[in-house]
Amino acid sequence: MRSDIIFPALALAPVFLVLACGPENGGEDAPDDISGVSFVKLAPEAMSTPVSVVLEYEIDNDVIVENLTSYPECGICWDTDGTPVIEDNFQAGPKLTRNSGKETQVISNVLLDYGKTYYFRAYFRNSREVYYSEDIVEGRLGEEPSEIRLDWTRLDTPELPSSVSVYFTDSPLDGRPFNAWYAVADVTSSDVELKVNLHDRIKTVDEQAAEEPKCCVLVNAAYFLASGSLGISVVGGSEQGMVTTYRGSLRPEHPEYNSVYPATRGIFGVDADGVPSVYWTGSGGAIYYYDRPLPSLIGSDPYAMMSPKLPSAPVDWEPEYAISAGPVLLYDGKCPFDFTLTGQGEEYYMHNFEMIPYDIFGDDVRPDRTAVGYTEDGKVILFICDGRCEKSDGALLTELAMIMKGLGCTYAVNYDGGGSTRMIVGSEDVNDVTAEASRPVWSSIGFYRK
Repeated sequence: MRSDIIFPALALAPVFLVLACGPENGGEDAPDDISGVSFVKLAPEAMSTPVSVVLEYEIDNDVIVENLTSYPECGICWDTDGTPVIEDNFQAGPKLTRNSGKETQVISNVLLDYGKTYYFRAYFRNSREVYYSEDIVEGRLGEEPSEIRLDWTRLDTPELPSSVSVYFTDSPLDGRPFNAWYAVADVTSSDVELKVNLHDRIKTVDEQAAEEPKCCVLVNAAYFLASGSLGISVVGGSEQGMVTTYRGSLRPEHPEYNSVYPATRGIFGVDADGVPSVYWTGSGGAIYYYDRPLPSLIGSDPYAMMSPKLPSAPVDWEPEYAISAGPVLLYDGKCPFDFTLTGQGEEYYMHNFEMIPYDIFGDDVRPDRTAVGYTEDGKVILFICDGRCEKSDGALLTELAMIMKGLGCTYAVNYDGGGSTRMIVGSEDVNDVTAEASRPVWSSIGFYRK
């Protein structure tokens, strides 16, 4: 148990095994108000951040141990009326073990609306009953981050179909030099489609584009190792790969280097009709797609593996082409992460749910970036920016999210960056390559003539 992150330690009241009244517990004549129990104790204040509400609660360890054979679960439920129960909204918490007790849980803005006040309650349940904390805590999201709008110039691309447009900017980003490009297309149209490519050997994006004469715009895609692409890919409706667990840090000297956490990762894709979607994906015996991340918190108790129940019931999505990377930059117009620290030290971020490593995630990390998103009317945007060079100082992940929002995206995912970042328009490279050639990669995503 390593969850004393923000809040002061909680003192447990004596244990009284009192059943929380309510229809979900089988009480036919249960009153509307839900009475709580003292062995589930919620900290008296919630922490509000621009992208979440954070709560701490404690469950008497004796109760947990007594219920280990009946599939115990803890978590947070909430509503806007003041009497939250799990039938309203809930998010299951970390996996309960003999060493569990105090937990810190992050409720993402993916599940909450800005400007609303919510009422939160901790719960504990086994295979038979649900118990709630006596205390109900009020909370709301902090101030929503603002979109970033830059001055864009449309490039002359006579070799492309008229339904594909490409834009460039050299507008400064927060006073720093910045070069970026994006291509936009309606991939549900009659002349252009979106495809994901996954190869059996690494190739540069230039080589991958040159192999297909119908290629209009192509960018790099998934993270990878020398042995192959990482994450989940869907090509022609065929799923492959996995997303399971990650180290808490990739630095061998970091205390979390040997800690392993289950995590979901962001995925972008289109169905057979070309309709785009963004979800989180994970593997727990099968590939699942979710409308929320598993809210893993480095330095705290780990969650169980992804399943048909965790972090939620999977969505019914059948992608024709899709590929994972992460993090999700925008979901329903909201950026679900920032660089708030828990206070435990370097890399202990409150909202790095996808366990993105230090060379990508941080408040001073600005490499070349690649992102894919889509607008409210369903147009897909392929974006890249240069970084770590004289002409362009790159973008923080939070800046990248707000740039994509400024382009009109409501959903977006970050893809591999740095030396992998590459955009081919027709047969031309558009971005700066500091090495002699762009880094070979296993996968790419782009627009193609039908």
